[in-house]
Amino acid sequence: MGQVTPESAARAGWRWFPLNVGTALALALIASLLAFLLSSDGESTAVAADGDEDHVRTRLAEPDQPPATEPVGAPGIPVEETVVTSAPVATVVTGETAGLRGGGDSAASSFAVLAMAGELTDMGPTEVGFVTNFPSLAYQWDRVEIPTSGGVDVVWLGELNGQLVAASPTWESGWESSTQSLATTISTDGIEWSPAFVHELPEGTWVARVVGDGDQIYALAQSWDEATGQHRHYLYTTSDGITWAAAELDLGAEENEHVYIENAAAGPAGIVLAASYETYPEEQPVLLDFGDLLVELDHMRSTYRLLDAGSGEPVTSGAFEEVFNWGGSGQRVFDPESGELLVTIPYEIWEQAFMRYYEGYGGVSPLPIPTPSPEPVEPPAITIEYDGVVVTVDEFAGEYTVIDSGSGAEVASGRMDYLYQGPPPQFVDPDSGEILLSVTWDQWYQAEEQAYRQTEARYHEYSHRTALLSSADGDSWAVEAIPTRSGGHVSYLVATDDGFLAMVSSYGEFGDHRAVWTLSDGEWSSTEAEGSELWVYQVARAGDRLFGVGDGPTGPALWTSSDGIEWMSEFAIVPQNDGSYVSLTAVASDGSGSVGALAHREKWSEYQPLVIEKDGYTFTFEDGETALTVTDAAGAVVLTAGWSAFNENGAIDEVTWDDGVTYFDLGGRVVGVTDEEAYAAMEARWTDQGQLGLSVFVSDGSTWSEAIVDVGGGFGGARQLYMIDGKIIIAGTHWNEPQRSAGLEGSSLVMIVGTPIGG
Repeated sequence: MGQVTPESAARAGWRWFPLNVGTALALALIASLLAFLLSSDGESTAVAADGDEDHVRTRLAEPDQPPATEPVGAPGIPVEETVVTSAPVATVVTGETAGLRGGGDSAASSFAVLAMAGELTDMGPTEVGFVTNFPSLAYQWDRVEIPTSGGVDVVWLGELNGQLVAASPTWESGWESSTQSLATTISTDGIEWSPAFVHELPEGTWVARVVGDGDQIYALAQSWDEATGQHRHYLYTTSDGITWAAAELDLGAEENEHVYIENAAAGPAGIVLAASYETYPEEQPVLLDFGDLLVELDHMRSTYRLLDAGSGEPVTSGAFEEVFNWGGSGQRVFDPESGELLVTIPYEIWEQAFMRYYEGYGGVSPLPIPTPSPEPVEPPAITIEYDGVVVTVDEFAGEYTVIDSGSGAEVASGRMDYLYQGPPPQFVDPDSGEILLSVTWDQWYQAEEQAYRQTEARYHEYSHRTALLSSADGDSWAVEAIPTRSGGHVSYLVATDDGFLAMVSSYGEFGDHRAVWTLSDGEWSSTEAEGSELWVYQVARAGDRLFGVGDGPTGPALWTSSDGIEWMSEFAIVPQNDGSYVSLTAVASDGSGSVGALAHREKWSEYQPLVIEKDGYTFTFEDGETALTVTDAAGAVVLTAGWSAFNENGAIDEVTWDDGVTYFDLGGRVVGVTDEEAYAAMEARWTDQGQLGLSVFVSDGSTWSEAIVDVGGGFGGARQLYMIDGKIIIAGTHWNEPQRSAGLEGSSLVMIVGTPIGG
């Protein structure tokens, strides 16, 4: 096996993903409402600042003082540390006690159901079996929020030398920031959380994965090297959650190979990375043939060259913006006669003008049926005044005009396609001003189509290989290449007492293939895996057993295994009676044999017809093949229309709209439904959408129970689960609505902590 040293300059690449769940940019900061107070029943013992009992309490987290030692960094990899001297206020919202539930009985929620995406609510027991559910456990749930000034995500939660630590990448200036920091938050009991230190990473460096083994935390990061056109990889380590050491990794990529870290795990034997090495076809410039001259388009650099077809020598060159009328900071308006750029109107101004026009012109009913709109009282035109000119767009006639706002004289006019496409491509000698090549857009598009047909095959050139990299200390690395036949996605990695287990899945024309790779005493071996329909994506150890969550042939499921090769199903989640969708997102063990699996449950309202009650009539829209049905108080149908009943103008005689009211002629009586009533009825259909329920299936080694999270508020990113001393800790995030409304981006680190009641 080859050796890889961290001091080598990295040539490998990493996908630009700041998260670690195998999904593209799965940043799970979901919009939510303001933190709210929960009603008290006198049983909570939370103490407010004035000493009175209350359900809301605040604590000022006091971080430990920094150690005297200096951070260690690899050459050229500065580790900048920021001590949190004034910690944010951590708000703890204590939820009502979840009563002992069993047999699938539903219990009332202890807080109001909030009709907003990502709002936690008690959705009752999860249907595990078609006949019975698991009994419910009583837990006291606390919600702990620590606000940050920018974006935050939780990528690791665990124990580090006797303390609980959450590791979180943060962005001070929002998601578009190119600078990321690695923040740690520490607790001794799971309830009192103190922001510890924020470590600012070098410009352009992003945290992608964080793993830990109880003694150290390993953070894997990446950056883009403009000089080489490749990603660079770094390993940051800490033994106290405060002081970090940094090293650059060379993952052994070959020339033109991009390296993607797919998975990682840490344990007593060190750390293992699962990496994919991919080679993509180099994107060659596209050649458009115009006889004596060729146009070479380099899409990677957004540049062009005009070439002599005979010699291949360049005649002139430039940027795409000289040819194409897209991109830039606004809508460009040209003179069709001369091709002169008259004005560039910022897109915000351009789009606002169109929105104002369509909101004020004509109008249609918001109800989901076609209705005729009144004829316009004036010619349909959109007028935009900017930078000394007035641009008028007539979309019905497909024309535009440009007027000098001072003199009122017409400057230019033309067809709409010229407005949006701009002047046809024209290439001019920069020295003499001579027109070297001028083509119409039709000629240009024909040449492009021909060129792409000739080069289409090159996009199929692609190679892929998988490797497992292991290290006992994070300094020297051994690389184990997975044979091509088995090379694919590493769905899980888990540490054992003396090594690691990895499941490698590949996908072929004649079926999928899975193998379990075992690292023991420094040597890898592989065994064919059983269960072709088994998809495990996270595994935890409890004693001598493995517990894995993922997807099975019938839906989300949990399996157990003694060796990672043969798995047995413990339970599978059946379709929910309320239409909600359940996924198992994490699994954890408390070290004593107890295991927990985190269930994430979302409810999005199923489609239902729109129903409006008005003046003794019931209006039903979009009910199957019927577009509209109106019944009277006795239930008799007074008007019905299928989709085929509408005429060529998209309307029926009995329904019209005017000035914000849709009128229905019901055989001599006309009933009007206002736009406000229509919007309110449509909104009422989705009052329960976006409900988010969390629960943890808990096993003591023999039987399973369900602990239902019974505390509210916005929540996202339910991927981190930890169990210790009987407590259940779920880590996530929450978007701070007050800061958003003030124009500031900010989010909170959220810990939901469950403490068992009654033993």
